[in-house]
Amino acid sequence: MGAQELNQPRHGLPATHPQRYQQWEVDDAHLRSTSGHYAQWRAGLSRALWAALPVLALSAWAMTGPWWAIALGVLGVLLAVGGVVLVLAGRRQPWRPYHGGQVVPGVVLEVGKDGRAAVLVMAEMSRSPTTVPRFALRLIQLPGGAMWSPGERIPCVAYDLSGRKSAYWSNFDASPVSWAIADAQVLRDVTASIDAAEWVLLGELAHGASQLKGKDRPLVLPADKLPPELRYPQQRFGVELAWDDRGQPHVSPEAVPVFPLIRGTSWSPKNGQRRFDFQPDRGHARQYNEIYRRGDRPWLITVGMTTAVLAIAGAAFVLSGQLWGYVVGGCLLGLAVLGGLFLLRARQTNGSPHQYFRRGALSPGMIAHLDSNGAATVLVMADVTTTREVPRRFALHTLRAEHLPGHPLSVGERVPVTCRFASSPDHPWARMGYWDFVVAVPVAWGTADRATITRAVEEIDEIEWAYLEHNLERARIVSGTTDHTLLLTHEELPHRMRGT
Repeated sequence: MGAQELNQPRHGLPATHPQRYQQWEVDDAHLRSTSGHYAQWRAGLSRALWAALPVLALSAWAMTGPWWAIALGVLGVLLAVGGVVLVLAGRRQPWRPYHGGQVVPGVVLEVGKDGRAAVLVMAEMSRSPTTVPRFALRLIQLPGGAMWSPGERIPCVAYDLSGRKSAYWSNFDASPVSWAIADAQVLRDVTASIDAAEWVLLGELAHGASQLKGKDRPLVLPADKLPPELRYPQQRFGVELAWDDRGQPHVSPEAVPVFPLIRGTSWSPKNGQRRFDFQPDRGHARQYNEIYRRGDRPWLITVGMTTAVLAIAGAAFVLSGQLWGYVVGGCLLGLAVLGGLFLLRARQTNGSPHQYFRRGALSPGMIAHLDSNGAATVLVMADVTTTREVPRRFALHTLRAEHLPGHPLSVGERVPVTCRFASSPDHPWARMGYWDFVVAVPVAWGTADRATITRAVEEIDEIEWAYLEHNLERARIVSGTTDHTLLLTHEELPHRMRGT
C-alpha cells in the first residue's frame, strides 16, 4: 500500500471519526410523527394496557378467595404489570436508537405493499483503533417506509452493538436519522459526513443482498475485499495511525502528545489506585447522586416493597391456623428473609447514595459538551489495569450529569470523580488483564464543600488533566459505545503515563 494511495483526498469522514457520531438533538415532535417504531411501540403499549386491565380486575377478585386463588391473583398482577413495563422499555422503544451512536450508511432495497422498507446498512464493528477494520452488512426491516423509494440513500444510527466476548462487535441494529431530525440541512450534513467510499461499496453490495433476507446476524465483509480507503484508514477513533508491512495498524508516533510545558510531574503507576479521603454528606448525596437515583434506588425500592408484601402475606397465611397456611406462609417468610438479607448487603455496598465514594479510585473528569437541556456530558479517564504484569492502559468513560454543584457548567471544567470497577470473565478486556466495567461518580455529588472539590482536583496530576483535555473530542465516540467505555491503547499514552 503506497503512501500516494493512502493520501488520496477524501469525501466525507472515515468510520469511527469523532464527528461520525450523533452531534444533533432529537426533535421529539418530529420523531413521534415520522418514526415507524413509535407507531409500533404505541400500538403495542395500547394492546398491553387493554390486556392488563382485565387481568388486574380478575386478580383483584381472586384475592378475595381461598389461598390458592390469592396466589394466582398475585401472579396475575405481576404478569400484568411486568408486561406493560416490558413494552415501555423494550427494544423498540422509539427513543432508544438516538443516544449518541455512530452514523452509518444505508440504502433502501425495496418497499413492500405493507409499507415496510428493507434497508441494507453497513457498520464498522471494531472496538479499538489498533485492530484491522471490520465492516458488516445487515438487512433492517423498517416500518413506515413508504416515504422512501428503492435505491435511496438514507443515513442511519447504529445502536445496540453486542458481542462482549470478542475484539469486535458481532451484532447491531440501526434506525434512520430522518426519523429524529426535521432540519433538512442537518440531514444533508449528516449524509455528507459519511465517507464516499462507504456509499460506493454499499451500492455495489446491494445487488447481492438477497442472501441476507431472514437473517438476524450481520454478514462480515472480508478485510481483503475492502477498498484501500476503508482497509487502511489514517485515523480511527480519533487516533492517527501508521500501517506496517503486514497490514496491521499502530498508533502513529506523531499521535502521542508530549506536553512539554508540564514540568516536575509526580505521576506514578500507583496513581491508578489513588484514593480520596473525605466524609460524604449523606443528605447532599441523596439529593444529587444521579446514578443512585436513576439506577439503584428504583430496584431497591422494588425489592423492598416485594419483601414487605411477602412478609405480610406469609404472616397472614401462618395466622390462618391451617396446615397449608403454615407451609405456604413459611415459604413466603423465607423469601422475605432472603430479600431482607439482600437489602442489608446492598446497603453496605452501593445501596445508599454516599457508599459510592468509598473505596473508589480518584480519577479526572472534564465536561465535554452540554445538551440543549443544560445537562453535561463528563468525559472520565480511569486506570483500568488490574495487574502489574500487563502494560498500563486507561479507559475513557462518559456519564451524563444534570447537576454538578460547585462546578460551573462549561466545556473544559475539571470534574474529579471516584471510580469503581468490575469485570466479566468472558470479556476480552478481562482476559487481557483490564477492568471492563466502570462506574464514575463526581465528587460534587457527595459534598457541597468547594474546598473539598478543589483538593480533589489538585490531587490529580496535571499531566492526566492535560491528556484528558487532549481527548475531549472523543467523548461522542465513547458515548456511542454500548457501555459508554473505550479502552485506550498503551501506545497512545504520553510516555510519562505508561508506568513501564
